[in-house]
Amino acid sequence: MGQFKEEILFSNYQIRNTKAHVSDWIDCRLMENKTILIRNELNQAITVYVQGARDKPATNIWEIDSFTVAANGGEEFGTLTDFFPFVRIAARCSSSPTSGGLNSYLEMSGV
Repeated sequence: MGQFKEEILFSNYQIRNTKAHVSDWIDCRLMENKTILIRNELNQAITVYVQGARDKPATNIWEIDSFTVAANGGEEFGTLTDFFPFVRIAARCSSSPTSGGLNSYLEMSGV
């Protein structure tokens, strides 16, 4: 039976501006399957950019995927099919939220 792991990228993360907010890098080297889950409790929609790197600290960063999550309880998930040893997300709102928080998790399974 393989191993399972959950990493918290953002936990009720308070965003109150339009700047990009970046999670920590997550080490995925021993994981084959990776899914990112997003729950947006902010009162503004948010765009999430999934980024990958081959090393840490990252000398080159690639955008793997992006999606927009609706405000006030919107949920999205994305399964990563490209392999990168390190993964993180960047989140940005086009209008400054005044309430709520962002929750995001990386669910992984491996050998």
